[in-house]
Amino acid sequence: MQTSDYLSVIALIISAISLFLSWRQYARDAGRLKLHIDYTSEMCGGTFCLEITNIGRRPVMVDKVAVLTFDEKEFPVSENRFILDESEPKK
Repeated sequence: MQTSDYLSVIALIISAISLFLSWRQYARDAGRLKLHIDYTSEMCGGTFCLEITNIGRRPVMVDKVAVLTFDEKEFPVSENRFILDESEPKK
């Protein structure tokens, strides 16, 4: 094998590593939401507290928050748009 063959194999390995690192950085920077629900049941009239946290690095805009029950009924929790920055919670 010649020197150019070795250099092309090394360049292929370096570009594969670069592609992996770029994908990993993109995946880490994406905005992701984490939901936490506390529910208290008092026979028929229970209450719940919903907390949304952005666990990604980019800001996320939330348009609408609603709760969907087992019988496919939708109850709106928040109709207002809001932006969550990195690690910012909203109750």
